[in-house]
Amino acid sequence: RKYRATPGTTWCGDGGWNHEEHFLVLRSKTSVPKDEIVPICIAYNPDSYAYRFEQSEDGCAGKHRASGVTWRHASTIHTSKDATGTRMCVGVHEAGDTTRWIMAKGDSCNKDGFTHTFSFSAMAANAFQPPLARCCLLVADSTTKGGQAVKRLAGPEQCSALPAQEALALGPWKRDREVLLLARRFAPTDVQLCPAEGTAEPGKHDKEASQNASAPHSRIWRVFRGEACSKSKFFTHESDGRKVHWSVELERPLFAASSASGPKLCLCHTQTGAQKKGGPGFTYSWAEGECRGKGAKRELSFHEMTVADALRYVHLIDEVT
Repeated sequence: RKYRATPGTTWCGDGGWNHEEHFLVLRSKTSVPKDEIVPICIAYNPDSYAYRFEQSEDGCAGKHRASGVTWRHASTIHTSKDATGTRMCVGVHEAGDTTRWIMAKGDSCNKDGFTHTFSFSAMAANAFQPPLARCCLLVADSTTKGGQAVKRLAGPEQCSALPAQEALALGPWKRDREVLLLARRFAPTDVQLCPAEGTAEPGKHDKEASQNASAPHSRIWRVFRGEACSKSKFFTHESDGRKVHWSVELERPLFAASSASGPKLCLCHTQTGAQKKGGPGFTYSWAEGECRGKGAKRELSFHEMTVADALRYVHLIDEVT
């Protein structure tokens, strides 16, 4: 009895073959890190149309010493080391030029005259995790004369359901632009980002703020990166001596792709002049290219992903029968 595997369909009972079963694999091997890929090479004997399966990218093709057959490459399918789908096994029946392989569901293919060679896990249908996070910049205009608009980076949830405005000197939040980030790290050089909301303690000379240390106009927003994203709450000291208490968004990991080739976004620390009115005299906001304005300082920056960049991370699942 001969077995074959055909990617791209849930049914393969054609040309005299009987359909047995199907399982899921990755459609694109670039959808998971290289060191997590499990390739399964598929080749066939052009004389008998027996099929061969090897755990390699293309090692199933060419002259096979044990069988004496020159195998032709048919395709290569991919799953991942952390896949949690159906367990699959591969076995071989060595019989000279009629040597053939089996692929079946189970941990071992020591059956029906076949000797087990290796096992792998298929992808799970309910384990799909999109590789991209559709984030955005939200903007709020100042409600005071001569005040500055503020832009903050928001995750997918806040982009779809705009947050309420709780800062007295700012108008309602509006979507400014979409920003594509990664939902997980694909390369060691990808940088984790975490949006945070902060409350600035009143300064020594802030009479109004001193009377109400939780005044909503003291709210500020920024993004941290790297190790800071491992903490849910902490505080920092600003250049004017103020202490800012930060609450970090940790529910959804976000990463800036190190290979992104789009425009550069900069998180800027800027002076606002609000200190005279009891609020912090600084804020954080985003700018494209570089930070502009008197006293503006860049805190961090990253390149946005273009459509072409995003397509490299598209994670699709394919069927194999």
